[in-house]
Amino acid sequence: MASQLRSFYGCYLLRSLDPAARIRTYIGFTVNPRRRIRQHNGEISSGAWRTKRGRPWEMVLVVYGFPTHVQALQFEWAWQHPEKSKVVRTVVAQLKASQRKGLQGKVHILMGMLCAVPWCYYPLTLQILSQQHVSLLKACSAAPPHMLIVVAPMDQLPLPGKQQQQEEEAEEQQQQQHGDDEYDQSDHSSEDEAEQT
Repeated sequence: MASQLRSFYGCYLLRSLDPAARIRTYIGFTVNPRRRIRQHNGEISSGAWRTKRGRPWEMVLVVYGFPTHVQALQFEWAWQHPEKSKVVRTVVAQLKASQRKGLQGKVHILMGMLCAVPWCYYPLTLQILSQQHVSLLKACSAAPPHMLIVVAPMDQLPLPGKQQQQEEEAEEQQQQQHGDDEYDQSDHSSEDEAEQT
């Protein structure tokens, strides 16, 4: 059974299961991974507009345990824009060009980020959501020893706290009142469309 956190702030990595878009990935932030993947797949409203193409999506992993909402968003931005982030630029510089692309590239960058200041000091957990994705960690930097790496399905992610669930429900109602387009434009996520060879 999933435990309950006071606040859940996580960053996640998606991959497209569409055979025509199999190389597409997507990085995002969420306070509720179960609801967020349903939004990306169009099961419920307020999904990111960038993931309308490439459906269905699979959530590969989630990094959570950020002390604050802002710190999780900063991590998400740096993971999405590794060449622009001062901290992550050094991580990327250590990788070959081929190690930066696609799903494996996103995991290489992630593992390097987990070893970089300030994130190496956070009490983070990396949860890989399927045994089939464990191999993505091979040849990557090891996470700091205090960070947990867990292989478990999504239903074993911690649940958001009661107050956070109420805030999410209120936010979702507000989004439905204002329409999907307004929310989509303010989404804090990115995608990776690597060139097909």
